[in-house]
Amino acid sequence: MRAEVGPMTRNIHITSEVAEAQTNGGHIKFLYGFKSVQVENVELTNLGNPLITGRYPLHYHMCENLAEKMIYTGDSYLRKNSIHHSQFRCITIHGTHNSQIQNNICYNTVGHGLFIEDGGEKHTLFDGNLALGQIPWTGPITHPVTGTLPSDRKPVTFWITNPLTKMKNNVAAGGETGLFVDNKLLANQTVRNVYNELNPRMTQTDPNSERVPMVFDRTTGNLAHHVK
Repeated sequence: MRAEVGPMTRNIHITSEVAEAQTNGGHIKFLYGFKSVQVENVELTNLGNPLITGRYPLHYHMCENLAEKMIYTGDSYLRKNSIHHSQFRCITIHGTHNSQIQNNICYNTVGHGLFIEDGGEKHTLFDGNLALGQIPWTGPITHPVTGTLPSDRKPVTFWITNPLTKMKNNVAAGGETGLFVDNKLLANQTVRNVYNELNPRMTQTDPNSERVPMVFDRTTGNLAHHVK
């Protein structure tokens, strides 16, 4: 018998005190203008809140281009972290280009796991991540008041919305769906008129943006198994 194995504990542990049957976990959000973000070898538990928009364990939020060295003078990455027993999601990329998500473990989390939010996020790197056991959300959905989407009732481990995404050596196991490429609608379904099924836009919130074929920038060595 073969199984996926990964270390769950870390010396640095960030958690929330969440009452039984409650979902009000804490969250870590990175906003535009920092010098660098380097989260490495950290254990995160009980984070995220599905009842409030934008509350995830690790969240790049509208940071624009992390490769712009006039703003982001140091390297930024989220790597070798263990995110488990999350109240909502694992890692979310929103309005941010060139993010590096490497060698993380995402286990037993509610809703979609590693999540590209709107579709305009370019050159995201997912490399060597192990994600498994994503759990369906069963509570209320009143988006955008809540962070949950109708699709969170059948969660996807890797939710990809931009063709310029690098997927290398990742594993998805034991959830509803390992990988989903949304080339028609944004995850939150707010700008659906921008999309074309075969030729999405480079910047998918801009109807005048250049069209690109719906393919990944680089996809190799990925594996999905024991998904429904």
